[in-house]
Amino acid sequence: MKREPANSEWLYADIQRSREILNNEDSQFARRVYLRALSAWYEITLSEIREETASLLIDKYELHGKLNLHEIMPLLDETAMLSGNGRLHLAPNRQPFISLVAYTLKTFARLIEYPNEVLSDTR
Repeated sequence: MKREPANSEWLYADIQRSREILNNEDSQFARRVYLRALSAWYEITLSEIREETASLLIDKYELHGKLNLHEIMPLLDETAMLSGNGRLHLAPNRQPFISLVAYTLKTFARLIEYPNEVLSDTR
């Protein structure tokens, strides 16, 4: 049985096709198609890293019995909010994109014990 390619594989192939089109025809449309393909690939790749990072944090809890919800919360697509009358509802987690990428990469690197510093803390 043939394996279906993962979303990131399919999107990476789309980037390659879009790049070929752009190389053959340098138009505004071709540039837009290429940038959209790149953006989609970056988004799905970040999503996959976020999911893996959250999974590693949960594994850490299962192994050591210590759960730090505050470490998992930024990785979620939605966050729990309380209304004025105390009802719980979910709202989109509106983390700034750059901050979310930095947090995800740094947390993932820490969890896999990556030996080098990932992103500097000085800006």
